[in-house]
Amino acid sequence: MLRSQFARVAGKDIKEIVQAAKRELRLTDIAYDRLMAGIELGKRVAEVKANYAERLTSTAASVAFCKSHFARLIAEGLPEEFHIVTLDTKHRMINSHRITVGTLDASLVHPREVFRPAIKDASSCILLAHNHPSGDPTPSREDHQVTKKLTEAGNIVGINVLDHIILAREDCVSIREIT
Repeated sequence: MLRSQFARVAGKDIKEIVQAAKRELRLTDIAYDRLMAGIELGKRVAEVKANYAERLTSTAASVAFCKSHFARLIAEGLPEEFHIVTLDTKHRMINSHRITVGTLDASLVHPREVFRPAIKDASSCILLAHNHPSGDPTPSREDHQVTKKLTEAGNIVGINVLDHIILAREDCVSIREIT
């Protein structure tokens, strides 16, 4: 039954469907709700893809991207989490990977775990990001050491570390900008 109802709208332009009333489409309540949910999901996916098409060629662009992409982590992240964003040669996002989940104030990070997904994604460079559950974005001595260690490892494997963004409720900061 649902299949025949969807067949009636299959040949229509998406704008026609969105503007049409349920009775014009001759759909049941369930079929109409499913169709509208699918359209809404499509809009959200398209919006996300448009955001990821942005090139991360500056510190400001990287920080803005991280504020958007890791908004949940900034708002709710209680244990420290370390993530990487793999980027192509034009500095556009390929994928995002959670590398570790730590404690309230620490996250152990090893180059092997960081560069494994970067190599798998055939990324040109990566963006590092982790949260500070305390809300204070000030980089610790360990944050600087991890950034240096991963930058050196990246140089060896040929994957540049573009930046390291610290995510916190108060603000998000770039370690590259500070050093």
